[in-house]
Amino acid sequence: MAYTNQVRIIAGKYRSRALHFKSSLHLKPTGSRIRETLFNWLMHDIVGAHCLDAFAGSGVLGVEALSRGAKNLVFIENSVKTSRALKQNLADFQLEDQTEVYTQDTLAFLREPCQQAFDLVFLDPPFKRQDLVDILTLLLSSQYLKSSSKVYIEFQKGSYAFNDFSPLFSILKHKTIGEVTFALLGRV
Repeated sequence: MAYTNQVRIIAGKYRSRALHFKSSLHLKPTGSRIRETLFNWLMHDIVGAHCLDAFAGSGVLGVEALSRGAKNLVFIENSVKTSRALKQNLADFQLEDQTEVYTQDTLAFLREPCQQAFDLVFLDPPFKRQDLVDILTLLLSSQYLKSSSKVYIEFQKGSYAFNDFSPLFSILKHKTIGEVTFALLGRV
C-alpha cells in the first residue's frame, strides 16, 4: 500500500514517529494542537489506562495514548481499507500485543456484550455524523464505562451545544480551536 499522508506522534515513547495513510482514505486526524491540549488534560489519567478509540481513523489518538503510557487500546474503525492501514501502522510500531482492531460500526460494537470496561474513551466521529448524543447514551447504558471513566468528544464547531451532553455527563474541560470543538466529559 503506497502511503501519501502522515501524522506524527507528539510526545512519549513514540514521539516524532509517523502514522502513514493514503490520501484516498479521506481521513482528517486530530491536529497536534488539539492532541497536545487533550493529553495535557489527561496527564494524570493516561498511565496504565484501558482505552477505547471508537472512531479510529488514522489511529493517532490511540497511538498517542499508548505513547504516553496507556496499558492497552481497542480501536473501532468502520472502513475496511482504513482498518487495514491502521493494523499496518500498529505492526510498524510493534503494538499488536497492546491493541485490538475491530472493523465494524461503533454503534454495533457498543450494542454487543461488554468484554472490558474502559478508563478513557475517545469519540471523534466524522463531522458528517450527527449521532454523538446517541453514542454517549449507548455508552452510559452499556457496561463499557467505569464510574471514574472519562470520555473525549470532538465535533465541528456549532454542531452541538454543551447542554446536549450535560444531562448525560459533566463537562470537565472544553475548548474550540478553529472549526473544531472538543471536550473532556466525566460521568454524572
